[in-house]
Amino acid sequence: MKVYSGPGRGRKQCPECKEYVGVRNTDCKCGHMFTSTLKKGKKKPTIKTKGGPGLKHCENCDQYISIGCKKCPSCSHKFVIIPKEERVKPPSPLTPDEEEAVAFLSAMGGGTRLRQNVILTPSEKCPITLRGTTEDDVWEFCEFLVADGKVMGRFYAPSAIRYFVREKYSVNSKEYKEVVYHIDRWIHSKEK
Repeated sequence: MKVYSGPGRGRKQCPECKEYVGVRNTDCKCGHMFTSTLKKGKKKPTIKTKGGPGLKHCENCDQYISIGCKKCPSCSHKFVIIPKEERVKPPSPLTPDEEEAVAFLSAMGGGTRLRQNVILTPSEKCPITLRGTTEDDVWEFCEFLVADGKVMGRFYAPSAIRYFVREKYSVNSKEYKEVVYHIDRWIHSKEK
């Protein structure tokens, strides 16, 4: 450690031994420890007693500080920083269509986990033609649609089966409501 003979640019004075040392030194040869000073451009983190966006809670001193701080300025508690790769997002809650798809998938012997190939809302044209609105026609349509999906490596959820009916009947029509009623009965027969 270099000791200077007098004051000057880039030097600070030790309050105990009155010697001059470089400004970047954290201690003096006499043993005095200089308090850490903030780097240029950085402002001192604010300490708050209420939480909010952009703040994290220090369990040691019950204070809220900026989320970017690695160490609490009031009690020097070090926060554990988890790398981005190791962070796990909590699963988002399932929508009613997804819950129905999971129940139907497990009833059809496909497990209970939604996979990539589960179709909730189809974007393609229906591969099977619906012949009519009778229960037999609708149940046959559902059976063939699910079988065709399996061959193509897809699983059509109940919402997708209902969605395909829109190609033939208007959503507000009596026929559409009748077909959807038969589809729901077919789905419940498979879940038992």
